[in-house]
Amino acid sequence: MDEQEIQYRRLLARDYNKSTRLISMTFDKSELPNFRKAWKKKELAFSLIAQCNNIPIGLALVSKDNCIQYITIDPDYQELGIGSQLLRKVCEEMSDQPSIWLKTAESPWLRGWYEKYGFVHEKTYLSKDGGYLGDCMIKRQRRTFRKSAQKPTGLYKT
Repeated sequence: MDEQEIQYRRLLARDYNKSTRLISMTFDKSELPNFRKAWKKKELAFSLIAQCNNIPIGLALVSKDNCIQYITIDPDYQELGIGSQLLRKVCEEMSDQPSIWLKTAESPWLRGWYEKYGFVHEKTYLSKDGGYLGDCMIKRQRRTFRKSAQKPTGLYKT
């Protein structure tokens, strides 16, 4: 598949039903209520969608606390670089933020995939009884400051 055949853009309200279909296809059924709740309560900072011939094939959702909630790709379109492109675009959109974080499932492959893009393991979440809940990964970014920003005072001798 040519990269030109795939369009990436922000998710719009009219994309909601198609997005729920994609979430249902790629996650277990317990995730759909979480997605609906986040959408309804406007907990998302932004979302990106990948489309091929006007059909959603990929989705990236980012919450207001700089957490990547989901990056999901239609199984028929996996292994084509679409997830990588969505992740790059999320990082570009958030280039003015000091960090981006996410929580992964227990998957060495998935953890390695995020590490390829500069994410590092921060901590592991365990339940009260010691069961594995997930890993927190973080990507620290260089902040880009506008030229008009003044240098902080009192920190450096001039």
